[in-house]
Amino acid sequence: KGAEGMRLHQGDILESSNPGFVQLEFSGGAIVALGNSTRLFLLRYTAGRGVGDKAAAELVLLSGWLKGEDHSKLGASHYDSILLAATTRNGTLVLHATPQAAEMFVESGSASVGEVSSDGNLRSPASTKAGQFFTRPAGKLVQVSSHPSPTFIESMPAPFRDTFPSRLSRFAGKHVEPKRDHEGAYSEVHDWLTVGQRWRKGFVQHFEPRLK
Repeated sequence: KGAEGMRLHQGDILESSNPGFVQLEFSGGAIVALGNSTRLFLLRYTAGRGVGDKAAAELVLLSGWLKGEDHSKLGASHYDSILLAATTRNGTLVLHATPQAAEMFVESGSASVGEVSSDGNLRSPASTKAGQFFTRPAGKLVQVSSHPSPTFIESMPAPFRDTFPSRLSRFAGKHVEPKRDHEGAYSEVHDWLTVGQRWRKGFVQHFEPRLK
């Protein structure tokens, strides 16, 4: 079970409760919020400065709601879902993912947005601007509009309507660990084992202790 102030590690899988809200903060200023019933995988995180367009953080959203406010000086942030993905250095975006569809709203700044192939790779990313809204149903091409749909706005978690204040300084020098709850079961990770190959490369090593 998560504890306020705990540190994240590359390879962590997070799942929020319902109701629930999670705020993640990264070195350099990026803040990522998760709505309720959201499942997220921290695929990669580089604490040092990013090189070129290499992402300083890459997060994989399996399902649920994510809002990323990126003003990081350490490189770009990359947000994946099984249907849509985006990379940004100075943008704020909201991503909603289900097995049937993905929706993404570029609230401010800019981002590079593209479709995701079945193996988890980004296809034909294109530059976007603030206000654009992207939708992609499973098995279909992405659709772009100049504003988010009323249904998207109504369904979006209420805290996502505001800018998130940083709380990182409150935990400076503190060592907080999550609380052990139970041994992970196959049913809890099954959906992760069927995502695109690029994302699950390290899962054999990740779950080897449970295989034993």
